[in-house]
Amino acid sequence: MGPFRLIGEDGQEIVLRAAKARGLIALLAVSPVFRRSRIWLQDKLWSDRGREQASASLRQALSQLRDELGALDSVLQASRDDIWLNPSRIKVFDKVQGTDQAEFLEGLDLRDHEFEAWLRTERMARLPAVAKSTKTIAAPPQTRAGKARPVYIVAQGAPRSTERLYEDIFVDCLECSLRESLTVDVYRRDPPAIEIDPLIMAVQAFAVSGQGHGLRVHIEEGRRRRTLWTGMRIVPANGAPPVEHKDVLALAYEATEALADAQLLDRLRSREQLDASLMARMAIRKIFMLTPDELERADLLLDQAFEIDAHPQFLAWRIQLRVIQQLERHPQGQSTSHELPKLIADALALDPTNSMVLAATANAKLLVEGDVVAGVEIARASLRMNSSNPFAWDCLSIALLMNGASEEAHRHQMWANQIAARYPIRHFWDMGAALTSVVTNRHEDALKLAQTAHAMAPSFRPPLRYLTALNGAIGQHEAAITYAAKLRELEPDFSFERLLSDSAYPVAALRRSGLLTSGALRELRHHSL
Repeated sequence: MGPFRLIGEDGQEIVLRAAKARGLIALLAVSPVFRRSRIWLQDKLWSDRGREQASASLRQALSQLRDELGALDSVLQASRDDIWLNPSRIKVFDKVQGTDQAEFLEGLDLRDHEFEAWLRTERMARLPAVAKSTKTIAAPPQTRAGKARPVYIVAQGAPRSTERLYEDIFVDCLECSLRESLTVDVYRRDPPAIEIDPLIMAVQAFAVSGQGHGLRVHIEEGRRRRTLWTGMRIVPANGAPPVEHKDVLALAYEATEALADAQLLDRLRSREQLDASLMARMAIRKIFMLTPDELERADLLLDQAFEIDAHPQFLAWRIQLRVIQQLERHPQGQSTSHELPKLIADALALDPTNSMVLAATANAKLLVEGDVVAGVEIARASLRMNSSNPFAWDCLSIALLMNGASEEAHRHQMWANQIAARYPIRHFWDMGAALTSVVTNRHEDALKLAQTAHAMAPSFRPPLRYLTALNGAIGQHEAAITYAAKLRELEPDFSFERLLSDSAYPVAALRRSGLLTSGALRELRHHSL
């Protein structure tokens, strides 16, 4: 909180001349285990340059940084893929005396919209924590959903009745997803002439000779006619429009996410107050890093979003967050476990037909209460409400897995993975598919999926647990030890003994698969990391 400062071992401030150098250190200092991939850093600091240019700029910045650090240059470490700060050589002070009401990274201006977006997200996430600790900072002004630009879904009016029906059914699906995910006004018509600056989602269905049906979604700003996003799918069809095809469901999900991201960037760039649904989007990104600090920040954002606008999805995500905290054995999860029944009751009272509310409730029933019967039924209800919601497919997959239907669970999980394939939290979906691959003895697939999840999110712990176990079970002991060492950095109490013997350790799919009884893996039981 306050201006960025870098202090050497002798107590003297180290002055970094370049703003990008200060930004680079700041990005690493607030990251999990002080580590980020080169690509992530390039996207935050040089988003306006091509990949090769950005890579060269990062190399130059690192070289200059090492020169300025002098004898302390070993604090900054780099590999071909990642850059990190040596955790044994640094201490990060997030708040010092006299900065209770200061702004996070005050005065740091890099003139890069991606860095600015990250900075505003971090500042927003810290506001509630500061307000609660000092009791002196007022909550941000309330912003009703009506202040967000309204959305008009326009069907283009296909000439043939089959395509026209296809358009109408797809618009039904799209409207459902938008109302569930965002607190915005949604209309199924052309915007009126008096509307100042709407967002328009144009839906067009068309026939493709010899191939089937095509579907295209185009999102644009109404005033400037600027294209924000375009997506298209062509799927085979025999008779009725293929509205339940996974590619069509994926298109509905991607269009919803694209519109939400466009709104978020619009608010961040214009420096306007974020509305509740956009605050929730920032929280969701934090949830799926699964780190204690990010989950706490996400919870505060969701709590504040609900105060601004009592939408049931905000409670649904707080339910999901509580489930994760308990499964991951976070202290916060144990201390707040009593909140879960009330959150579920309140969410269902607000909207018992919201697929995200039902999915989160099903997960709580399954993973916290152990009620498989209720979990399966509620998960099926979630999918009926919105089949384009990958979380509905995911929770039904978990329910089926716990009910012993492993193959069906795997099929459902692969659908979730394919529907959300282009979503930013891809590591979560790949990890879900890795879990069902383990249980169904698709060990090679599980390894590849877990490796991809780890590459996409190095601080995400579940892939490391499964990579450790899978490599150990097939006798790749060196690889298992390497992954275990990485996991130990994120999870200091990890050990092979805990992996093999602790029934509360979050590797249920490994226990169900029988891999933990592998002789090759058990040979590592007494290995000290």
